[in-house]
Order: sequence, then C-alpha cells, then structure tokens
Amino acid sequence: MGSQKGFFEAVAILVGTMIGAGIFALPYAVEQIGLIPGLTVMGLVALMVMLLYLLLGELSLSTKGLHHFTGFAEVYLGKWGKWTMLFTMAISMYLPLLAYTVAQGEIITNIFGGDQQINSLLYFSFCAVCVFFGMHVFRRFEFIINIAFIILVVAITFLAAPSFSLDKIAHIDWRGVAMPYGVILFAFGGGSAVPLMRAVLKGQEEKMRSALITGVIIVFALYTVFAFVLAGALGDKVTPIVTLSLGETIGPMAVLVANLFAFFAMTSCFLSLGSSLQLMYRHDFGLGKTLAWLLTISVPLSLFFVGFNNFFALINLSGAVAGGLESMLLLIIYWRLRHLRKTGRTPEYRLDQYLFIIVILFLMFMSGLVYSLYESI
Repeated sequence: MGSQKGFFEAVAILVGTMIGAGIFALPYAVEQIGLIPGLTVMGLVALMVMLLYLLLGELSLSTKGLHHFTGFAEVYLGKWGKWTMLFTMAISMYLPLLAYTVAQGEIITNIFGGDQQINSLLYFSFCAVCVFFGMHVFRRFEFIINIAFIILVVAITFLAAPSFSLDKIAHIDWRGVAMPYGVILFAFGGGSAVPLMRAVLKGQEEKMRSALITGVIIVFALYTVFAFVLAGALGDKVTPIVTLSLGETIGPMAVLVANLFAFFAMTSCFLSLGSSLQLMYRHDFGLGKTLAWLLTISVPLSLFFVGFNNFFALINLSGAVAGGLESMLLLIIYWRLRHLRKTGRTPEYRLDQYLFIIVILFLMFMSGLVYSLYESI
C-alpha cells in the first residue's frame, strides 16, 4: 500500500505542477486551426514533453543528491551552465507574470467593469506587495485552490458539452498549424516537478519512469477533452481566456464562479512564480531582499507600459522561447551526463537511442523558438 502511495503522490505532483493557467488558452488555440491539426499539435507536444521529462528523470536519478535545474547545470556544465540556466529561468518567469497581469485585468473588468489597464495595474500592485512580504497566507490555501481548479475544469467541460458541435471545429488550417505551439508547450510545462518526484519516490525510484508517463498521459487526456469540448461548444466566439466567453453557454452565474476560480488560480501562479524569482535573485545572485524584489517586479511592469498586453501572445512566447531555451539547455546537460564514464549514482532506468532523441527534440524546440520569434517581430 505504501509503495502505491508513493507512486500516486509522484503522479499527483507532476499533474498538479503541469495543470495551470495555460489551459484557459487551449480552446482558442485549437479553434484557430481546427480539430485534426489541433489534435496533431497537442499530441506532438505531449510526446516531446514526455520524452524530455523521461530524460530529466534519468538525469535526476543519475545525480547524487537532490538538484533543481540550476543545480544540474552547475554539476554537468560548470558555472557558465548555471548562469545560462538562471537567465532562461528568469525569462520563463517574467513572461508569465506579465501574461497573468494582463489576463487578470480582463477578468476583473469582465466582472466589475472599469478600465482594463488600470485594473491590471491595481492587480499587479497587490501581487507585488504580497511577493515582497511573503505569500504565507496563499500557500496555506494553494493545495485547496489547485484541487478546486481541477474540479472547475471538469465542471466547465461537462456544462459546455451539450453545446458541442463538431462543425464548429471541423475546419482545417495546416498553414497556421505552428501558431499555437508555444501556448500548448506552455500549458504542458511542469519539469520542475521531476526532482520533487524523486524525493517522494525515495526507495522506490524504479517507479519514476512509469510515474512520468502516467502523469503526462493524464494531463494530455484532460487538456484534449477540455480544449476540444470548449472549442466545439463556442466556435469562433471563443476568446483567448476561455472563461470570458462562456456566458451564453453555461449561464452568467456559472461564468462568475469560473472567472473567480480562474482569478484565484492565476493569482496562485503569479505569487508562486514571483516568490521563486525573488528567491533566485537572493540566493543565486546574493542580492538583498529589496533589490531582488525590485528586479522581480520592474521587468514585467516595464514591458506592460511599453505595450506588451496580449495574453495569448505572451504565453505563446513564454512557451516557445523561454520553454524552448530551457529545454534545449536541459538536453545539453543530459548529453553531457551520458558522455561521463561515471555519474554520482546508477539510475534505475536509461533511455535507449538517447542521441537520436536528443537531436530530434533539440531541432523541434529550436524550430518552435525561431518560428515564434519570427512571427512576433
């Protein structure tokens, strides 16, 4: 029983880390290109993420002690690897912080009215203060919010299902098939859970591979059903933040509840990312609390003022560019690991044909990064 408990806890950690605010943009992404292309891209990204996490799982099991991404980079690449990883992680945090600020402004305006930009700035100010003084209160409720969030996703899916029509997503747009790549990759992000999974599976490390595969499959199934049911129910009325376009489908009261839960879910993500970034500046750069906080909030705030205020575009860039850079660096770290004659410990599994997997994944992440940068110019 204890053995199974460890496995389910590890799966729950991965699923809980992967499922986040990115799910709200998936129906819009799918509707833009249609059923078959959407399913193809989601399946391809899920496969890419699964392979990357299996590599990361082997990397974690091959390294003595528990490490996160910066730790792996320093162990296998040295100081330059650590600083490069810190840079990519900062980008991968700044863009979502800005995206959540924009999205929350839209949600607040939808519920209470007012000016969207002012609402975004008020929300950002509130979260910035919380990050500075600590997010202890929100951490107490983080698990409850995550469970409620998953229940909300399932509930919205069931409520929207009667309005589903295949005709609304039967169109095919292969020319724009790469457009939602970054958004989907962002939604599947959760690699930071792998070291935590190893800690939970202490003494049962042989279950790591099956836990990783199971977790990704569960998220893929949930995302696929949610994205296609909502896209098929709303059609061309779907918005980049799907909860804002549910009024006619599930009713005003249900929409209010959905938007409130979306608000709390994104707030939880914002505070978690903001606190992590502030701690990274303090621990890895040796900065004081105030300076670390100023660096944390100044970049997204500056980008907001210069006009970066498109939620869909921001998470698309975050997934394709920041996520792509981070993934490519992890692939280089793994390649370095496999070329060492002796590692810190013997892993419970090793992937076959690893060089082929590294090359294919590297080229795919690179292609997605270049395409997204080109489209954003």
